[in-house]
Amino acid sequence: MGSSAATIGSAAPDFSINDQYDHPIQLSSYRGKPVLVIYGDRKGSDYMGAWVQAVRPELKAAGVKIIQAANLKAVPGFMQGFVKRKFLGKTANGQPSPPVILDWNGQIASAYGFRDSVTNVYLIDGRGVLKFSASGTGSPEEARPLAEAMKALASAGNTTTRP
Repeated sequence: MGSSAATIGSAAPDFSINDQYDHPIQLSSYRGKPVLVIYGDRKGSDYMGAWVQAVRPELKAAGVKIIQAANLKAVPGFMQGFVKRKFLGKTANGQPSPPVILDWNGQIASAYGFRDSVTNVYLIDGRGVLKFSASGTGSPEEARPLAEAMKALASAGNTTTRP
């Protein structure tokens, strides 16, 4: 995506985008805890589960909050209502679907860089610094560096500060 993409070690670009329930989700409101933004387009969303499964133990250990986001920039305006309703379903146990950011204009893609047709992941620490970014299908090889980045966050969070 070129030079506009956020760089590792720099402040993660903030965003406030509505989810499918019209509630704004603002990245900076999660300061104090690490966040994993899992972001995909229509094809890329197929791999979100694989990424989460591959790093589940590290997610828990590091106390990482997951934010799911959908890159819907390719959806024509007249289809947006139909697409939005697709996100309003229920889970297998009858609960409302978890919040998903509906990124109609590709704001996150512009700020962070984006690869089409795969899941894109962005790990942000509790101070709001981008620690890791990758894209792919969530294979063990692709997910291992994300797991390592989360382990580093967990151990950094558990160290006591010296005087």
